[in-house]
Amino acid sequence: VASKYSEDKVPFDYNFSISYGLMNILDFTLNMFTFTDYTLGVQYNFLKSTPTIPALSFGIRNITYKKYIDEGGGGDSINSGFMDYAYPERAQDWFSAYIVATKDFKKFGKYTLGIGRGEFVGYSRGIYLSTAVFMDDQRLLDGATNYMFGLFGGAEIPIIKGLNFLGEVTGRDINMGLEYKIRDFDI
Repeated sequence: VASKYSEDKVPFDYNFSISYGLMNILDFTLNMFTFTDYTLGVQYNFLKSTPTIPALSFGIRNITYKKYIDEGGGGDSINSGFMDYAYPERAQDWFSAYIVATKDFKKFGKYTLGIGRGEFVGYSRGIYLSTAVFMDDQRLLDGATNYMFGLFGGAEIPIIKGLNFLGEVTGRDINMGLEYKIRDFDI
C-alpha cells in the first residue's frame, strides 16, 4: 500500500528493478523509479557467514547524477521526488554507501544490521537512527546530513513451516510483511 501527498508530481508510484549476481560475491542492480529516473547499485559480499561470524557486505546504491532520488523521481532539490521526503534537513541520496552484517540463526530467523549514508540517514522522527541526532538544527539545515550516517536493520522470522514474518527499519521507513515459500516459489 502506498500513500502520498496530493502535491506529488506522479499519479502513482511504481518501481522496476533487475539484479544480477556473480558467484554470491558481487551483485549489480538497475532500478527504474520513473520513465526518466534510473539508478545503479553494486554490492560486494566480502566475508561469508560462519557459525560464529556474520556475513559482511559493502555496497553503493543510487549511483546517479541526481542528488535527490526516490520512488517519485529525482532532481537537484529536496523537493525532488515524493513530497513526504521533502524535509529541509534531507540528506542527498546519490551514492548511498553502506556496510551491512547478516546472520542466519536458522530456526530462530535471519537478522541484518547496517550503517550507511545518503538514503539511510533519517529525518523527522527517524533522526534518532542516525548521527544527525548529535547535531543542532542549524547545522542540519546547513547540509551536515550529507556527511551523516544512519542505522538500518531487518529480520526474517519463521512463524510456521514455509511462512516467515519480514520486517525492516531505516531512518525513513518501517516495512513489514509475510513471505510464504512453496518449494522453490516465494509469494
